[in-house]
Amino acid sequence: KDITSHIIPMGVDTSRFKYTEDKDSLRAKFKLSNIFTFLFVGKFSEKKGIEFLIKASAILQEKGYKFKLILVGGGPLYNHIAKLVEAYGVSDNVRFLGWTKNELLPEIYSLGDVIVVPSVFDRKGETEGMPVVIQESMACGIPVLASEISGIPDIVKNGENGWLIKPADELSLANKMEEVMNLESLDGFRKQAIKTAKNNSYLRIAERYYRAIGK
Repeated sequence: KDITSHIIPMGVDTSRFKYTEDKDSLRAKFKLSNIFTFLFVGKFSEKKGIEFLIKASAILQEKGYKFKLILVGGGPLYNHIAKLVEAYGVSDNVRFLGWTKNELLPEIYSLGDVIVVPSVFDRKGETEGMPVVIQESMACGIPVLASEISGIPDIVKNGENGWLIKPADELSLANKMEEVMNLESLDGFRKQAIKTAKNNSYLRIAERYYRAIGK
């Protein structure tokens, strides 16, 4: 019997994660200034590639860019990342929010203009499959800047709903962050991000599973 394979991504709860227009009030609630904001959400572990994000931020700061990088989460590398922020002198541009309650995640995603997912292969050769933050943030209308690695390019389409960069390369990441900040508008990317999330809602994914396994 012939065997047919199907690649079906994880779904996202689009009834919970959704776009909010009043970003200014939301940032005020979290005592954040209204400047271009990059966001990272996840566990502070090696394969998340956070150190490359800190180095890229230092490059942007050196060029004189004004921005905010919000780091949400914690984990085994938290202290290391905090020291790295100090060592690269980017403390004024970086804000640690720590772990947050799950029910606050839609608001957390909506704080950012762009979410950064700088995944890498760790020293064991392991990396991520498809980080859930990608589709959750997209559902909130936040485009994704992510490493071209593992299953990420299945969802993040370069120049459409986000941008892809080489993993473990702070210069490539910094250049793309700079390019994104200089865009006249993110509206097109935002709309495509929301469209992608809706196409991968729990209901749509369930339908695809149903069609894949047959009646």
